Amino acid sequence: MQAEGGMDESAGLARFEPAELFGDDKGVPPALLLHEAEQADLNDIAALEGFLRQMAHLLRGLRVETEFEVALGGHDAPFQIVHRAMRTQSGGGDKIFVRLCGAEVSERVFGGGADLSWQAGAGAACCGAHTSMMNDSSPAPASLTPNLDWLYGTQLYGMKPGLDNTRRLLEETGLPGAGVRFLHVAGTNGKGSTCAFMHSMLGAAGVRAGLFTSPHLVRFNERIRDTEREITDAEIESGLARIRALVADWQPHPTFFEITLALALDWFQARGLEWVVLETGLGGRLDATNVVTPEVAVITRIGMDHMAQLGGTLAEIAAEKAGIIKPGVPVVTGPQEPEALRVIKSAARSKKAPLIVVDAPLNEVPLGLSGPHQGWNAALAVAALRETGLPLPALVMEQGLRETVWPARFQSFGQGRVILDGAHNPDAARALAEAWRAAFPGENAVVVFGGSSGKDHAETLLPLMEISARWVLTGFDSPRSVPLPVLEEAFLAAGGEARLCEQARTLPEALALASRHGARVLICGSLFLAGEYLALRAQERHQPSEQ
Repeated sequence: MQAEGGMDESAGLARFEPAELFGDDKGVPPALLLHEAEQADLNDIAALEGFLRQMAHLLRGLRVETEFEVALGGHDAPFQIVHRAMRTQSGGGDKIFVRLCGAEVSERVFGGGADLSWQAGAGAACCGAHTSMMNDSSPAPASLTPNLDWLYGTQLYGMKPGLDNTRRLLEETGLPGAGVRFLHVAGTNGKGSTCAFMHSMLGAAGVRAGLFTSPHLVRFNERIRDTEREITDAEIESGLARIRALVADWQPHPTFFEITLALALDWFQARGLEWVVLETGLGGRLDATNVVTPEVAVITRIGMDHMAQLGGTLAEIAAEKAGIIKPGVPVVTGPQEPEALRVIKSAARSKKAPLIVVDAPLNEVPLGLSGPHQGWNAALAVAALRETGLPLPALVMEQGLRETVWPARFQSFGQGRVILDGAHNPDAARALAEAWRAAFPGENAVVVFGGSSGKDHAETLLPLMEISARWVLTGFDSPRSVPLPVLEEAFLAAGGEARLCEQARTLPEALALASRHGARVLICGSLFLAGEYLALRAQERHQPSEQ
């Protein structure tokens, strides 16, 4: 029997297929809402919880009335999720209706801070011994201004690799404008830090330069800034209003990232900036940022991450990253695995692009960012700026390197009692472990770890085992937060001991548990987790996003 949505009920395990969103004339798009298809048997309530949490989080703020129904083909058959949505003009929040195994579960209206919960009825017996569940790890996001709220809603369109829509958007807005020069950065790890080093050095030299990065940690404004300040809320609103009016009837509709890039380039033009440091969002070849021709391309360390989008081998991932190489444009890279470096060299050779391979870290200059790996990122940044031909005195560059600030990169709080790092893949975790040993030799951490969907958590946890004394696995404020049972499975697969591990549904609860042990605390596993911690410390309203 083939169920609606393409799910074969004869399979032994259930795969959550992307649900279709059926819209009306108010602009709700057809979309694939589930980014990660997950394997789950009938007892995997945690996976179902994660699915519903993602859907609810994405629909908040759109005032979309939704209905989820879980239909069952039999006790041993996989379940199917059927989803319908329609726009409602009421201000009461998003209504989520769920049926589990044919039993009415509950109805909940999402308002400020409400959490997703359900209680199973009699029919839930076919899903095993489950009576109730509460998810309180995803409070409603901070209130957004109207057009930023609209932008967040475009995350329903997902990510669409390809450059046609971006080119159209920039052509119709007259962007990026004449005379703007770009430094374009791709890679798996170190992109943000390398961008931050370059931007800081340009600022120290008096060059007014823009910086475009993603994702943001606390506020959307962080993604777009120059050497003086970030884009303001008012500038976001006015810029998005123009783009929103332009693309209202476009098919296909521009994505969240494409619109954000256009907003950034529009602001950079209005600010009269001559240089822009541009970080890719995902990959390189088909990333929206790849519509520019830079003065220099930079490829940081390449590792295994985003395999579903970029490929399952290092060579395939490297080919996507090397897609930013343009004919005749210098490209700077550093140490890579041999298969990745071969791909980069081949791409540079085919484009007749001069290739500079940095062979030593920058250790002789104090850096604003901590950890041995930052010496390599700084060396890449220096090499890239030298290729631009800008007359940057050595003392000015040293000042910029020393004054570089980039949050959630081995960032210290409470006189070093808490370390925050956004490491979220195996290579980054190895660099983090090395930085910890350099900073605190012989000392182990209480690790607070939360993971985002689509990552190899067991391999990421493995290098951290060597520097850990105890663990707290946690959820956090993002639709991509991985359910605790999934994290626990990864923890055990990495060789973790259950007796040394606690679990918390929320970050504040995790921090309370970690503080009881008296050791330094290391918070890591996701940039979204890092953003929530920074918001908690600053008592700012968190603006979590899917992308």
